Amino acid sequence: MFYMILSPKLGEINMVYVRVSFDEIKKMQSRTDPDIFINLSEADINRSTLSDPDIPNLTEDELKEFQPLPKCSSIIF
Repeated sequence: MFYMILSPKLGEINMVYVRVSFDEIKKMQSRTDPDIFINLSEADINRSTLSDPDIPNLTEDELKEFQPLPKCSSIIF
């Protein structure tokens, strides 16, 4: 059986973790408002990423240094 650990309020000091089965996850209602994502413009996304300190602001030259990963048929954990 598949279990996922959920935390109702991430970042709180006293977090509570709840084990939830895959069947229970399928029955859950999403609390995400899809209109937020549908109505995002490229300018909104760029502004958000530039203001996020955890996302590096790479130049075009830096992006060219990235190498594609080789294709694989399976992933082993």
